[in-house]
Amino acid sequence: MTIAPGARAALAAEKKDLMSAQRVSPAGLGARVLLAAIWFLLAGLCQPAQTRAEAVRVSASADAGLSQTQARQQALDRALVDAVNREARNMLPVPATEARLKALRDHLAPHALDYVQSYHEITAGQQAPAQPDQKSGQQADPQAASSVAQKAPGASFEVELDVTVNRVYLRQTLVRLGLFAGAEHPRVFVLRLGSGVSEKDAKGFDAANTLLGLARTQQNPAGAAPEVTLERLPQGYYKAVLRQTAPSGPKVIAADSSDLATLWFDVWGKYFTEAERQAGPGLQRLAVAGFANVDAVLEFYQLLSSWTDALQDAKLAVVGFGAEGVNAQITCRVTSQQRLDAHLRPVLLERKLTLTGQSGQNGQGQTGTDAP
Repeated sequence: MTIAPGARAALAAEKKDLMSAQRVSPAGLGARVLLAAIWFLLAGLCQPAQTRAEAVRVSASADAGLSQTQARQQALDRALVDAVNREARNMLPVPATEARLKALRDHLAPHALDYVQSYHEITAGQQAPAQPDQKSGQQADPQAASSVAQKAPGASFEVELDVTVNRVYLRQTLVRLGLFAGAEHPRVFVLRLGSGVSEKDAKGFDAANTLLGLARTQQNPAGAAPEVTLERLPQGYYKAVLRQTAPSGPKVIAADSSDLATLWFDVWGKYFTEAERQAGPGLQRLAVAGFANVDAVLEFYQLLSSWTDALQDAKLAVVGFGAEGVNAQITCRVTSQQRLDAHLRPVLLERKLTLTGQSGQNGQGQTGTDAP
């Protein structure tokens, strides 16, 4: 979590004053309630937490036959694409087919730099070593070889980078592509073509459908599959309307664009970002006790927020104070319970924390456990 220096200083001063007030009346329930309430307001200013970014180490080489400048740029571009693609695969809550993973890489590649927060070069790009002088049998002069390498194409070039990826932005993209939909993914859809849209236009969605994990079907007897109607309006732009029969009632999503490809991704992006479409058990409230102080709460909160392969949208809901120490409640949308459990167990043991409650939106869940 990133806090501006001025806000950080004010927060530290306020926290110190509150702690001093608590020491004056350690048994005073009113002081503790007031402390918890004020801290909750202060913590609210810091939400949501900035995900702790961990660098991805990648290396890539350029094709032969390029100048040093061209080779360096090509190797760098390839390394960044590899880093973003690797991070995307690690974040997926459910497996995807190889065809879909390849389509994902192709989709991310042209805009890979948009997902990169920063990168650090571990080893400088290197040309292939100079070749021995065939006539004398002696190694060529290094400076002369370097000069030749600057001017002559053909030498190999490789870079090694530590890349920090913007996981929040990348996750939003993956969600809109239906890669977080899990069991709620419809798999198939029905397409209705209106005026101004032809079957040839519909064939242009084939690559996008592979990426979205969708296949077109002609029949929808139960009405469970989404039905998309496409038409070109007299104003010159295209309109899409997605309809689906759901247990909660009929669903209707509309979108419009001057470009059909953009429209196709837009209407499905709106569909896949709906809460009921997400993989995993959904919204949960985790209650954790045993923190030594509020700094320990914030550190744990930031760590938990970095588990993007298991959860989304972590928010610090409540910080309280009791005989056992400081306790906290954190809400998050769990996309993989198995991965969340795997993250939590060692952290709770290492920090001597207790998971006192874990409940979903219905308020049901386990309580009083040392580990999930």
